[in-house]
Amino acid sequence: MIINITILEDNENDFITLSDSIKKWAANTGILINIIWLNSYKKFIKSLPTLKCDLFFSDIELNCNNSFTGIDACKQLRESGYTGIIIFLTAFKEYVFDGYDVQAFNYLLKPINYGTINNCLDKFIHLFSREFYYYHKGNDIISIPYNDIMYIEKKWT
Repeated sequence: MIINITILEDNENDFITLSDSIKKWAANTGILINIIWLNSYKKFIKSLPTLKCDLFFSDIELNCNNSFTGIDACKQLRESGYTGIIIFLTAFKEYVFDGYDVQAFNYLLKPINYGTINNCLDKFIHLFSREFYYYHKGNDIISIPYNDIMYIEKKWT
């Protein structure tokens, strides 16, 4: 199993802490990972048309000149057809309910540490590596047993 992870985080130290924790978790579980770092609004917008990841970590408060937030990024991500998992990172509890607008999987408070990431990623693996394919449709998550699937196709429009 390979997990493709994208991290939208403008603070390099926070990115390093998060990515090191993810790498440690991957080494302990034997799961392969790829990590892409987006550290600005400009890089996020540029990557949006071709972004393919299983997990999208997003800081909520980004230091951008145009008041762009991680919530805004995740709304654009969902509008572009992204059906993967979103995990928010922030130092502020008051944004927790905004995560429901984009069907966030989790909401992690900074400072992030290995224990927090370990628990979050273990839950992700437990939930999504079962014998089901999970499909996001609107605000619902639909599970389809792999044995019932004959063919899946996604059309990019």
